[in-house]
Order: sequence, then C-alpha cells, then structure tokens
Amino acid sequence: MHWYTEAARQGHAGAQYNLAKKYYDGRLVEQDYEKAMLWFTKAADQGDADAYYYLGCGYYFEEGYPLDLAKGIQLWEEAADRGNTDATFMMGLSYFNGTGVEEDNDRAFALFSKAAAVGDGRALRFLGDCYSNGYGTNIEINKAVECYMKSADSEDEVGQYRLALCYEEGAGIHQDKNIAFELFQLSAENGCPSAQYKLGTLFMTDRNNPPSEDNLIKAVGYLELAAEQEHDDAQFALYINYYSIEGHPCHNPSKGLDYLIKAAENNHNRAQFELGKHLMNGKDISCDVGRGLQIITLSAENGNSDAMIYLGVHYKNGEVVPEDSERALQWFLHALPSRPQDDLLLMEIGHIFSDRENFLEAAKYYEKASALGNTVGAMQAFISMTICGDALLWSIPEAAYDKYQEALGQFGKMDLKEAGAEMSNMLIQTRNEIDLGIGTILYFNKVEGDSRPYLLRASAAGLRFADVLLSESETKELAMQKRPLHEFSGVFNNLYAAIRQGSDTFSPNQLCLSYSFLAHKLKFGAGTQKDDNKSYEYYSIAANQDSIFADSARAELHKFRKKAFGGYEYVG
Repeated sequence: MHWYTEAARQGHAGAQYNLAKKYYDGRLVEQDYEKAMLWFTKAADQGDADAYYYLGCGYYFEEGYPLDLAKGIQLWEEAADRGNTDATFMMGLSYFNGTGVEEDNDRAFALFSKAAAVGDGRALRFLGDCYSNGYGTNIEINKAVECYMKSADSEDEVGQYRLALCYEEGAGIHQDKNIAFELFQLSAENGCPSAQYKLGTLFMTDRNNPPSEDNLIKAVGYLELAAEQEHDDAQFALYINYYSIEGHPCHNPSKGLDYLIKAAENNHNRAQFELGKHLMNGKDISCDVGRGLQIITLSAENGNSDAMIYLGVHYKNGEVVPEDSERALQWFLHALPSRPQDDLLLMEIGHIFSDRENFLEAAKYYEKASALGNTVGAMQAFISMTICGDALLWSIPEAAYDKYQEALGQFGKMDLKEAGAEMSNMLIQTRNEIDLGIGTILYFNKVEGDSRPYLLRASAAGLRFADVLLSESETKELAMQKRPLHEFSGVFNNLYAAIRQGSDTFSPNQLCLSYSFLAHKLKFGAGTQKDDNKSYEYYSIAANQDSIFADSARAELHKFRKKAFGGYEYVG
C-alpha cells in the first residue's frame, strides 16, 4: 500500500486507480468510499475510463457521494465513450429500467448489443431477455437462446439460469430436462438465488414425487442458499418445509416461523397473509389481532387474492372488525379479476347486492356462479331475476319480460331434489309468480304471445290476481260480442271472489286495478245491479293505493263529485 500511495501522490494514473479500487473494495485497507472517490477523481482527470465508471457508481449508488442518478449516468457515458464495457452495460440497464432516465427500450437494446459484442455476459443475458419479450426489437426466441448460450459460456450465473429454463420448457431449443437440471445446478453453484430456489422446488416435487428424505434435505439446503440472498420465495418455501410438512426430516416450527417473518418483511404477499393469520389466531406466536389484521391488509394491497377474500368475509360478517358491507364488497371485487372461476366468491358478491336489494346486480353474479355449476347460484339467480322482473313489471314491461325469461332459464338448470322440500316449494311458487308476471305483461302491453296459458297456470297455483285478469279478459270478449249486461254476472262473481280471496296478497298496483275493475262494473251494472255508492267506495279504495293507476281512479271519483253537484265541480 505504501508504494501505491506514493506513486499515486506523484500523479501516476494507474497507481491512483489501483489505490482507489482497494479503498472501494476494502482490500488490504478498511473500505472507505470517500477516499476511493478522491483517488478515482484524480485518475479520471488523467482520462482513465475505468475511473470514470466508478465515479458514476459513486453517484448512482450513493457510495462516497450524495445520490445523484443523472450525474452517475453522465459519468458512465463518459466512461463508455472511452471504451468501458461496464459503463455501457449499466447505461443500458438504466434505460431498460427507467432509473435516472426515461425508460427507452430501443436505447437499452442498442447499449446491450454494444456491450454484448465484446462478450459481456450480463449484456448478453439482457439482450436475450429483449429478444424473448420484444423489448426494443422483435421477439425472436432462437436469437434469445443464442444470447443465453453465450452468456452461460461466459459464466454469467443468471444467463445459465435463463438457458436452463429454455431447455426445461423447450423454448427456442429442443426440450431436455436433464440438461436443464445440470444448468440449474451450475447456476446455483455460481450463486444465482433463482437457480438455488428452482433446485429446491425440484427436489421437493418434480424429481421425486413423493420426495424422499434425502431429496427433502437437499431441497432445504438449496432453499437456505437462496434465502441467504433474501430470495423471498425461498424464505416462504422454507417456512412450508420447516413448519407445515408433517414428518419432514428438517421439521422445526420455530425456524419456519423465522423464515415466514423474513419473507413477509421482504413483501412476499403469501407470507404476509400466513403471518397475519398466525398473529390473528395466536398459533405458535403471540396473539396480536390488530397487527395480524394490518399485515393481512398489506398482503391484500400487494395483490394476494386469498387475503382480499379473507378481509371481505370478515368485514361482511363483522368478525374481529366492525361490520362494513361496502369494504367487504370492495375487497371481493378486488379479488375477482384473479379469481374469475371462483363460484363462492361470485356468490358472496351476489349476496351483498341482494342484501342491498340491488337484485339486478345480484343476479349478474349469481348467474356467473350458476354457469360454473353452483346449484345455489342457479337458485339465487332465479330468485333475483324474478325480483328484477317484478320491479320492472309496471314501469318497463319489455325489460321485465326479458328478466322473467332469464329466470325461467335458470329454473331449468336447477335440481329441485337437491334444494330440499321447503326450498323446492318456494322455488315452485316463485316459478308460478313468473307465469303471473308474464301473463300480466302480455295482457296489458300486447307483447307478442297469448297471456291466457300463463294466467291459467298462475290461477291453478292459487294466484288470485290471475283470476282478476281472466275475468276481465272474459268481460272484454262479452263486450265485443255485445252481450246484454245481465250475462256478465258470471265474470262479476269471479272478479268479486278473486278480490275477496286474494286482496291480502295483492300489490298496490294489483289492488288498484282490481277495485277499479269492480267499481266499473258496479257503475254500469255489468253482471250486477248498478250501485253508484258501491262504485264510489271501490274507486276510493283504488285511488288510495300507491299505484301508477291511482290517477285513473281519482279521475272517476272526480266525475262522481261533479255529477253530484249538478255538473259543476265542487270546491271545498
């Protein structure tokens, strides 16, 4: 060190660079980035390309200088112009990741190509990634494999790992899992944590299923190597091995939980979810419900759909947290894109909309669950669509008709035997109400089709409003035939009986129409004696209903009042 220092002080550029490098690496002296940057600056002043590169690292990685990405890249550019391959690669990486500069895959590809041309293994590997994914160039898997081969030959451990994946999957090269395994081993020996993790998983599963004790021990060994390099998947896998696998030769729950905590701290969302549950339940760890909920929420925010559903269920049911259907719904909806085939999740969303009486939305999710084979989903979709039809019946009859038809489609998918006697009876009754709904639409709105078969089925099921409409239909037929009023007695009696037997079950619109029909017959003596007092009474009942037809009944009452005062309207 003495002679390096003396030569450096006398202005020897090579000595200045070598002295700086020793301080930078901590070789023969204690590591000291500030002293390293001092001597790199002196060497760079004399045009040393490598010194420029390390000065760039000082600013880019905050080693001896305050963080300044732009300054670091500027110094790398000067080093690259002087022929430093490391600087060329690092500039390419900066443009590739958009760190310190705007992301530019075209520029990154050009810089990787330049560094790869002189054999830089890292640049060759990234060039392979560009060809694999179409970053800054067209996708050309064969060229990607060529780059990975050259990278692997240069002993770049990640390049070896990439090439192993190609052999394993048969991507751009003939599939050969034996060669792949050998390359994974070579990459792992050279320190690649991804390869170490991959070997761990292979020894756990693929190469021996069920795995032998020897292979489980080998798996843990490779996973330990990867975990030491903060590979979060490896840390979580060690939790599984040490904690969860019964009869594992390395079974050690305490050590498993330590790795679970490390993986969670490294933002592994599955580890966060599992750790949160441990804390919530106090299983082999001190119970801390608040902290557990916080970590599970973090897991959900990091994209874990199991955590999202867990939170949704807890907020929906008010377990541990206050009941909050809106937060439950939001978590369920967040989980849905990654779980589109989860019929139970679809059912949960449907239930929330159903509880809010938003049956139109509920039906959408129930129908999707039904399409995935969920029998209860078919039942719920049937009921929700029926309720939607009922809600639209008087306001948008065409839409109601469509909903009823969709409900009938769901009814055909159900196995009533699976529903049980009570549920089966309820579903059949709902099916009868659909007949009444469709019959009502066809009767009033003249939608293509005959209302009579629907109304007859509804009548046979005991739905008395169907009898009201059937009697009114018969009234119209008699009127068209110009039959004398005394021949209307049968329909009058049927109408009166239907109202007397069913009025307690009628909706406001049904009540309004039924009493209006009855009042009209009494007004003109159709099938009964003419009776203005009774007619007025029944119009009054109709007018007092919360119905879209109430105004018509009020207009009839207005005529009665006007007639009672000699043709003049009475003003009270």
